[in-house]
Amino acid sequence: MKFLFLFFFTLYFLSFWINAQQTLPLPAQTLAEEFVYMDLNDALREPQKVYKLSLIGKKLNQFPSEILKLKNLQELNLSNNQLTQVPTSIINLKNLESINLSNNKFKRLVVPFDSLKFLKHLDLSRNLLDTLETSFRKAVPLENFSLSHNQFKEIPNDWQGLTAMKKLDFSNNQLVVLTDFIENWHQLEDLYIQNNQLKELPKNINKAKKIKRIFAQKNKLVNLPTNFGELNELEELYLSENQLMGLCDNFGNLIHLKTLDLHQNQLQKLPENWQKDGQLEKINLSFNQLVTIPLKLGEWKNIFKAELQQNKLTEYNLAITEWGKLQYLDMRFNQITKIPPQIQENQQLKILFLAGNQITNIPLEINKWLEINILDLSDNQMTNFPLSLLTLKTLKTLNLKNNQISTLPNNMKQMEKLNSLDLDNNRLLNIPDDLWEMPMLSRLYLNQNQLQELPQSLEKSTYLSEIVVRKNKIKKVNINLAAIKKLNKFDIAENPLSTLEKQRLTKAYPTLLIIL
Repeated sequence: MKFLFLFFFTLYFLSFWINAQQTLPLPAQTLAEEFVYMDLNDALREPQKVYKLSLIGKKLNQFPSEILKLKNLQELNLSNNQLTQVPTSIINLKNLESINLSNNKFKRLVVPFDSLKFLKHLDLSRNLLDTLETSFRKAVPLENFSLSHNQFKEIPNDWQGLTAMKKLDFSNNQLVVLTDFIENWHQLEDLYIQNNQLKELPKNINKAKKIKRIFAQKNKLVNLPTNFGELNELEELYLSENQLMGLCDNFGNLIHLKTLDLHQNQLQKLPENWQKDGQLEKINLSFNQLVTIPLKLGEWKNIFKAELQQNKLTEYNLAITEWGKLQYLDMRFNQITKIPPQIQENQQLKILFLAGNQITNIPLEINKWLEINILDLSDNQMTNFPLSLLTLKTLKTLNLKNNQISTLPNNMKQMEKLNSLDLDNNRLLNIPDDLWEMPMLSRLYLNQNQLQELPQSLEKSTYLSEIVVRKNKIKKVNINLAAIKKLNKFDIAENPLSTLEKQRLTKAYPTLLIIL
């Protein structure tokens, strides 16, 4: 009898001692200060003190069983190895909060991750998985789950227990349908499903009330659920490179939306109903077939970046009357013949792209552009250099290539901040003698004009570092390039220079990059 008592007492003591080796997980703030072990042998010297282990890129092809001795381990990173399997016994590391198995060679994983009661972060991205043999029927604490860059065609039908999940990354797979379980994921904030084969979003997506960011670009979406406008917390929406022909009628209810990217779809019009006081800051509608911007969208006052290029917009249907905070506007390749008044009046504008339109002149009213830095007017129909541009004291980059400009004004030095001037493919016969007086001009592009010579006054330039005059009619370089102190590139290729002239230039300026 005494022997049995001693036997059971010993078992009890051993059990207590073993459990004592595993403590409760450290709180986040304490864990953040713990040392990260990067060598397994070092970690095994005092296994009970190891909370973080990182064996990134160790060329492992088998899971090191010694890891199972680290009973207090909370963070395990085995990414960038060659693992093909993980033992189910990993669930004996009961304190695990974060597991990173990304960029390995897993085709199949039979691990009951749902048994890890503290697991919050699980990264299985960049493997060869097409399914995951783990049930998440019961509620689990998992918050961040990444399965990107695998081969999933569908989300397993037993994941309704991911009720704590805040971020799900299923990007770069082969998904053709997104599960209706999304209505169970009440805490979901970030959904990454870009680069799949999705043709539609779940009809009950409106039940994911806390969702803030949706990345669904590069799919095959044709339309949106009719209740999509009920996602009241949505702040960022990326739907570019789909096949959308329209948006749901209540789309304008997304007043908390700050970033909207719809570029490269097949949109011909936008909904007319947009609620007041929208918080939208960045909008990309480029590469669609839009002919108008709705009046009520034009009343959203916080937009500072708008990309509207490659549509069918004209100055008459551009209702952006309240975009007074606009700093960046891209309207390349539309059907604009003159700069609309609402753009002329914008004093915050810093970057403006109007290339590929039908503009013939620039009004004097642009003198209100007090902060403009970059202006692109290339590929238009201007025959004269717009004198109104001389009023832009802050302009640094000006692109006027592919117009029909034949002369330049003599007082271009008024553009005192201009650093880069592109006049390629115009009809210039000469350039003014006082061009050198432009105090900040560094790059001058004059390709494909009718120039026969360069003015000697360029020798006085203090900032010019690059001169490009390809495809002109220059037979001889009659200026001293060495006098242009900062010049490091001179491109005069495809001009009718004689062989002797080419040899002279090469010999005269051995340290200068001359392209002949």
